[in-house]
Amino acid sequence: MAWTKAKTAIVAGAIVLLAAGTTTVTVNKIRQRNLDSQWDTGRIDTSILDKAPRIVRIIPSRFPNQGGWARSNYRIIGIGDTAAVVVEAAYGARDTRTILLTKLPQGKYDFISNLPSNSFESLKKEISKQFGVVGRAEVIETNVLFLKEKQSNAPGLKPTTTHDRSSSSGGLSGEYQFVNEPVSIIANLAENSFGIPVIDQTGLKRNFDVDLKWDGQNDPRHENLKQAIADQLGLELVPGTAPVEMLVVEKAK
Repeated sequence: MAWTKAKTAIVAGAIVLLAAGTTTVTVNKIRQRNLDSQWDTGRIDTSILDKAPRIVRIIPSRFPNQGGWARSNYRIIGIGDTAAVVVEAAYGARDTRTILLTKLPQGKYDFISNLPSNSFESLKKEISKQFGVVGRAEVIETNVLFLKEKQSNAPGLKPTTTHDRSSSSGGLSGEYQFVNEPVSIIANLAENSFGIPVIDQTGLKRNFDVDLKWDGQNDPRHENLKQAIADQLGLELVPGTAPVEMLVVEKAK
């Protein structure tokens, strides 16, 4: 009888401890959801970082049909991005200069790293914890396009008339404008379009104003863009090879 009562007491105690543990987990989840609601709003806006909690988080996206990220100095926020984009954002890399030696998780993620210091290093650690990968820089000889000056004083490449530090850039399909920017921004446009590194070898040092237009609706291989860069800006894209610093992503050890 005494042993039966003792066993009953032990079981009852175990149930109480289990219930207490479950309560703690539930409270922690509620607390985390409340923290997430302060930054995970579907908006990609660095002003959110000023009011958001000082946390590092990568969570399944609540907004998978959106996508993009923004950074403010040492802090970063992203919505609806793939694991590859989260990794590239944390390491400051581009997909054209990233080599994946291992698979990354599927799906979309929302993420934030909003610490007073070392936000990007902390985000890398969270990536290693959740995705099981790390990145390292390695210089690799690879196929590239060289951006070169073919014709000087081209009509579309106008020396900027802006005399302060303000600048802007943007565009839609078949149109790209920028004000008070270096010609390297054309190299970035070409790299995003052609999907391989583009090296600026124009030697042009000043800033320019540009309004570039081409037929982007019927340009699957971006030949119209390439021709517009030549005709309007006097620049050409020449294929070749060069050593390029790449981000190599591999399994964490």
